[in-house]
Amino acid sequence: MKAKRKLQLMVLASLAIAVLLLILNIFFLFRMGSMQKQIDEIREAKVEKVQKEAVNAASAGNSKNDKQVSEDGESSEKDGEDQSSRTEQPDQADPTAAPTPVPGTKYVYLTFDDGPSDNTERILEILDRYKVKATFFVNGREDAKNIERYKKIAEAGHEIAMHSYSHEYEEVYASTEKFTADLDRIQSLVKRVTGKTPMVYRFPGGSSNRLSVRQLPMQSFVDVLDSRGIAYFDWNVDTTDGEGADRPVETLISEAQKNLGKTDQSVVLMHDAGDHNTTVEALPSIIQSCIDRGLTFDVITAKTPPVHHTLAD
Repeated sequence: MKAKRKLQLMVLASLAIAVLLLILNIFFLFRMGSMQKQIDEIREAKVEKVQKEAVNAASAGNSKNDKQVSEDGESSEKDGEDQSSRTEQPDQADPTAAPTPVPGTKYVYLTFDDGPSDNTERILEILDRYKVKATFFVNGREDAKNIERYKKIAEAGHEIAMHSYSHEYEEVYASTEKFTADLDRIQSLVKRVTGKTPMVYRFPGGSSNRLSVRQLPMQSFVDVLDSRGIAYFDWNVDTTDGEGADRPVETLISEAQKNLGKTDQSVVLMHDAGDHNTTVEALPSIIQSCIDRGLTFDVITAKTPPVHHTLAD
């Protein structure tokens, strides 16, 4: 009888323990659920706060941009009204232009002289396909078709620099006065069409030219640019397409490859001219050669480290 009573007590104790454990488990699960809910609420609150901050920042940025666009529009309109009555004065170099090159990085600058031309759109299409930017050293052309080409170059994010208005050596290099008049003309044209004053120049024939029509040392013309805060650039990678129209594609590619990446700044000389079809055909391979060498594409601005030839006397 005593053994039976003892067994009953043990069973009751076991049941009591089981019930107690069940109650503890239920309580623990309830507490965990409550804590997780609190954690989720805190996380959602943080996410909502970050999103609100991002929206506010974007709204502030858009307001600033709208104000800037409005101011630029008023400025451009005023420039247009004053154009016929005054000589164009260059702006300061754009502080928002391409950043100063990073030391240790090798850059490549694709440059095209003598445009715009019937090949401009083909060049722009290739550049867009590879998602790279270039610098166009343009001459002065004021017919409707070429005005649109200036705009297309600028709208695509490329840099428009100056290569004289006329590209007539006899006119450009006749005197510093005629050089200045030509400079004013091309600078004014680009500013009028794009809204941005160009501050980079490439001399027709380069700064090392020894043209017989030039009666003054090149330093005289460099001094004119310096007085205006205009930077000039030559090149150190020559595709040799300037030696004649329709040079073999293979020649242009191999000549470019000779010096690509040999210095921190590879400035590649090409021409945007209607009869230079092989330049357009060689361009994809030249771009791919730059990519294969790990070069960083950039445009030339007044902040770009200069690439100069030895000045001709």
